[in-house]
Amino acid sequence: ENIDDALKAQFYPQVEPGQQVDPGQLDEEYAATYQIFLNRTNLSDQDYRTIVEERLAIGWLSLLLGQQIADPQEQVEVEWIRFDQESGIIAEEVVARLEVQDFAIVAGDVGVTQGFADTNGYVGWVPSQAFPELDGTLYGDEDQEQEQLAVGEISDPVFTVDGIYFIRKLSGPEEQELAVNMRNRLSTELVLNWQLQQR
Repeated sequence: ENIDDALKAQFYPQVEPGQQVDPGQLDEEYAATYQIFLNRTNLSDQDYRTIVEERLAIGWLSLLLGQQIADPQEQVEVEWIRFDQESGIIAEEVVARLEVQDFAIVAGDVGVTQGFADTNGYVGWVPSQAFPELDGTLYGDEDQEQEQLAVGEISDPVFTVDGIYFIRKLSGPEEQELAVNMRNRLSTELVLNWQLQQR
């Protein structure tokens, strides 16, 4: 039933309020639209139902694991410049530009927001474990091998799977409520960690 509901949410024709429609015709349109999708993607009905089932399971797991996320929690306020390693942008050139140009200008020129930073590079409050590869820079580490950034300081380039980051710490750490995108990011990380543990 859950899979059927998810498929209908994706493929069932939208009906305007007050519009008179024949339910049988809507069912036929739904079946035709779904079949066209399967033909284009070269998937069988069973294959796609399995994909939908996995997505639903991950969504439920995210909700379940997300219940353990503390809110509010300690966070740091940051802005960053992020770009892909394949972009052709050279980290040393970004360092040179940051010495003479405003952070927001450089971020606007070379940064790729990825849904977390605005066009000027401002991200906001970031909790620990939302971006595990950045935690050493944002929060330091337990072995004191890496100290956390001081307020106002810009990091050296941080190379991660997601890309290359230059981070400037604006304030914190201090306790703040989680932004929606950071809560979602924490949930995603919890699911990934759970999957790794199961494997």
